Amino acid sequence: MGHNPKREQRKKSVKPYYNNAAYNKPTLKQNHNVVFERKANEKWIHGKIVDYPHNQTYIVQSQAGTTYRRNRLHSRPTKIEALAISPQYEWKAREIHPWGKQ
Repeated sequence: MGHNPKREQRKKSVKPYYNNAAYNKPTLKQNHNVVFERKANEKWIHGKIVDYPHNQTYIVQSQAGTTYRRNRLHSRPTKIEALAISPQYEWKAREIHPWGKQ
């Protein structure tokens, strides 16, 4: 099979435009507050990063205490911290002020 020169030229001309918008998402740290997708097409829920086993994969603990393995694509950082308010895992969220004030 030979290479098609027009196709190769097209690839070279498109590559800079494609790569211009591509970027790596910042790595999330342990205890980072996130919202994550529990199941596809469901509401995103609050949680915390509890482990970072390897590249772009995280172990996330939900507000109810259940742990999930999620890719970076399905975990987004947030400034909202989930707080336990009773032993029955009733939770509320409060906005964390950027400068640490309440």
